[in-house]
Amino acid sequence: MALRKWLLARAGPRILLAFSRGKDALAAWVALLEDGFEVFPYHLDLVPGLKFVDESLDYFERKFKPKIHRFPHPQFVRMLDNTVLQAPHDWHILNQHHHTIWKFPDLEAYMREVSGGNPYLAIGVRAADNPLRRLVINKHGPVNERKRTVYPVFDWKIIDVRSAMARHGIELPVDYELWNRSFDGINLRYLGPLKERFPEDYQRMLLWFPLLEAEFRQKEYADHGY
Repeated sequence: MALRKWLLARAGPRILLAFSRGKDALAAWVALLEDGFEVFPYHLDLVPGLKFVDESLDYFERKFKPKIHRFPHPQFVRMLDNTVLQAPHDWHILNQHHHTIWKFPDLEAYMREVSGGNPYLAIGVRAADNPLRRLVINKHGPVNERKRTVYPVFDWKIIDVRSAMARHGIELPVDYELWNRSFDGINLRYLGPLKERFPEDYQRMLLWFPLLEAEFRQKEYADHGY
């Protein structure tokens, strides 16, 4: 809370939020709202057009009110550029077209322009989440003034996150039923539950990555000792 009050006094109420739909990003959003910030959230689609992602973003827009700006994730464009899980006969098509890959500073600069001024960027990262994040926060602190980034809930424990969700009646995305975290990859860990629960979204992913089924075949071969 002291960090958020310092930030409010230093930079004013406008703040950007990198919104992954994950529990820590939600906790950051709640904490900022409770302390009087005006939040400008943006979301990066790992795979554009997935219905279960769209529905949860709609839910959070209704819950919190502000528009969530959306962009293709740089990793999505990079995967296309590197012909990840693409049929060989499509490689030449992809290679003929250079895809402009968003870089995170470009996204941040655009969002700062949209929001007006030069606000800080809030990122939902907690030191208690895993040892690597604790190490980074202990070494560099919760604020980077050069990059104008801040971890507004860096010292929260999971009980603080759950309390924040309960105070505002917030439901976690369906992702947590399937993976116990927000959707974050196109490997088998994510694909199996997604294919079973959301077959239409799986078909949408096949439009972008036609050889997704190879992930399942690879596991079958491994299970049979090939």
